[in-house]
Amino acid sequence: MDESMYPKRVTLGEDQVYRWSYDMDMYRNHYLRNVLLKVFGVICLVCWIFLLFLFTQDGRLSFRVVLITLLIFGGFMLLVLAGYYLAAMIMRGKYHLRFEMNDEAVLLVRKESTERMMQNMALITMMAGRAAGKPMRGLASGAAIQTGAASGLTFFCQVRSMKEHPQYDAFNLRSLTGGNQIWVGPEDYAFVRGYVWSRIPERARH
Repeated sequence: MDESMYPKRVTLGEDQVYRWSYDMDMYRNHYLRNVLLKVFGVICLVCWIFLLFLFTQDGRLSFRVVLITLLIFGGFMLLVLAGYYLAAMIMRGKYHLRFEMNDEAVLLVRKESTERMMQNMALITMMAGRAAGKPMRGLASGAAIQTGAASGLTFFCQVRSMKEHPQYDAFNLRSLTGGNQIWVGPEDYAFVRGYVWSRIPERARH
């Protein structure tokens, strides 16, 4: 689709669809990075606790086991962080996003470069899982694809919660099956936020 159809400002088309684009600075806007670290941090924490339980003998746990497992999962988190900045390098520091929105839903319109970035991040995550030698690598790679506005289409009627992050020019829409991060420039943030807020279910506004 013609890139000119997605201006920097939110614009209403003749088909009554709002369209806009947003260039996220991956080095300065830390929202996506923080989401990735949070997701993988929770995965690592669960796996770490499970491993400690397995290695516990007679109610005792070796300090060496605790230290080694901490180092393993700490190294995994460093690989995830390195993967993010490698993806940022591949994307030349800019995560270019395009959105469409009408009265029923909001859609992330992916570009080929965005798809490549997501695939690279998923591949890096899988490699990190293999390096850590843990069975969570499949789950982790799935999480990488799901995060960072990767879920695409969100119908307003299915939204269960909406969390705002104006400092990152973003807000998060959560549904039963996943989430969608919406980015919009500060000059149009209030408009898009209000538009979405007025169309999601009452229960999602609390």
